[in-house]
Amino acid sequence: MTDSSGVKVLYIIGAGRSGSTLLTNILGQLDGFTNLGELYYLWENGILNKGICGCGKRVQDCIQWQKPLHAVFGDDIIGAAYEMNNFLQQSVRTRHIPIWLLPSLASQRLRTERATIEQIERFYKALQDAISANVIVDASKFPSYALLLSNLPTIDLYILHLVRDPRAVAYSWQRKKQDPATNELFGRMGQVKSSIIWSAWNSSSELLRHKMVNRDRYLRIRYEDFIVAPQSTVAKISAFVDECINSSPFSAKQEVTLAPTHCIAGNPVRFQAGPTRLKTDDEWIDRMRLRDKRVATALTWPLLLRYRYPCLGTAR
Repeated sequence: MTDSSGVKVLYIIGAGRSGSTLLTNILGQLDGFTNLGELYYLWENGILNKGICGCGKRVQDCIQWQKPLHAVFGDDIIGAAYEMNNFLQQSVRTRHIPIWLLPSLASQRLRTERATIEQIERFYKALQDAISANVIVDASKFPSYALLLSNLPTIDLYILHLVRDPRAVAYSWQRKKQDPATNELFGRMGQVKSSIIWSAWNSSSELLRHKMVNRDRYLRIRYEDFIVAPQSTVAKISAFVDECINSSPFSAKQEVTLAPTHCIAGNPVRFQAGPTRLKTDDEWIDRMRLRDKRVATALTWPLLLRYRYPCLGTAR
């Protein structure tokens, strides 16, 4: 861990479809915060696949991305994106978690990949300089990538572990969702696969909490609690990273006004702007098949209980 002179990064960790895009969009409205979405996917989705920034422009046309990219990588942004994406695929996937958990293996990887890892450090610093924000919000969610960042001396890392009922997550993965940036459907998965991934990623997030030298840099919140009390949750997160909220994007208890942010990847909510009403997304309770609920419950019950979610009998 670093002292407060490092680049302050609020890293959202947890399983996909847990509501991180909406939460980070709101955090990005706060003074001193900038929401950059899922930075892990910048290289592949944002640059190589010519993805669209949350502001509506393609990444290669967005000055907020181009300035720090050129500052660190020069004119060969495409070549740098290939190299960075190859490094992430070969060293920072879920299967690489044991490497980053064990100090000896982590030190070895840091030495062998020193040049690339130093570029990552420099890029986060360039991002902070370009946007003049106190806190970079990174919703990459990968536990392995969080472990990598925790080993970088210039990153002042705060971990926000976001959890959501695994049955709601499984139901969300079964629904058809279209990416407005490409007009293509997002990938879908069944309740078995999504439940296994939910358990694996949240278990890994728990391991990360135990690895951290400073346990005060880890905060876990439930998506359901955030939706019920968004203002107090946002205030709690702001206090967690030692930042004061001078203005609020909330116009009412459950309504927030969103301005575009320069976020990468995430679900279609990242393009949402203007007055937005927050509501509990509990359609799964009545519409998810009982068999699917039982499967998801059976595959996730240890953490289901740990995170205080109701058993199947009370989830209708």
